[in-house]
Amino acid sequence: MEASGTGTLFLKSGIGQTASGRIETLASRTATPGAAIVLDNASIVNGTVSIAKGTSLFSEGGTEEINTSARPIANAGTIATSGFSTLILSSVKNTRTGELMTNGDGGRLEIADAEIGGTAVIDSGCEMFFQGPASAKVTLVHGTFVSELILDDGTKFTGTVAGLATPAGLATPDTEIILENIPFADGPMVKFDPMTHLLTVSATVQGSQISYKIKIADSASSFTASMAPDGSTIITDPLPVAAVPHANTSLLAQSMASFGASSGVAASGNTTVADHHRSSDFLGAPHHG
Repeated sequence: MEASGTGTLFLKSGIGQTASGRIETLASRTATPGAAIVLDNASIVNGTVSIAKGTSLFSEGGTEEINTSARPIANAGTIATSGFSTLILSSVKNTRTGELMTNGDGGRLEIADAEIGGTAVIDSGCEMFFQGPASAKVTLVHGTFVSELILDDGTKFTGTVAGLATPAGLATPDTEIILENIPFADGPMVKFDPMTHLLTVSATVQGSQISYKIKIADSASSFTASMAPDGSTIITDPLPVAAVPHANTSLLAQSMASFGASSGVAASGNTTVADHHRSSDFLGAPHHG
């Protein structure tokens, strides 16, 4: 199955592909926005999924699940969810133009396997959860609600994060990183080096020393640790966010169940956040193609 030109392929139920099956968008040299695949309470199992440059895979209803088994999703376009949750059990291999995006209040994208390259934009009120290795250039967008990057294991994150520094004039931080495998009760230490832009979070967890080093793209700032509602560690600038509710329970764990199965101080600074997109930027008037 494919979407081409300015066409939109709507999937409203589970799609079980054979090993040779393909769901893809085809690049267009003239169409803006290009073709789109829209998931509405749908799932994709097996086969391959490929998103071409200038096109998109967009979740607009319910909880979507994509599992292409051992074959990574090839993304040169945009994979986005708006106001809903999408669980990708496969790895995602982004090209230089490949983008991951969550927008609309409550949008959540969870990748259970490896995420490779590309960019990731987390809009105000949204979450992105990397369970495995990830190397995206992440932008946390400032706004009315908190935007969250959730890392199951920060030692496997080799990308960068922009937007964590709180702009001047904000009363409380509205962007944060959640470190799932560092309990706040273990007293994480937070240090930021304004010369290297490395944010280091370290703690002794169950007798083992854990140390995260996350590259921050913002200007020099101070970062602090606070406790998430589930007891894990939240990193913000410059003040802890008081128990902001967030659905950080893994969608993978929810899916399996449904089937039965502190602190450090550095100089302060300002930041700018790159322009981000809305679903209307890449999803044209709905029609089948």
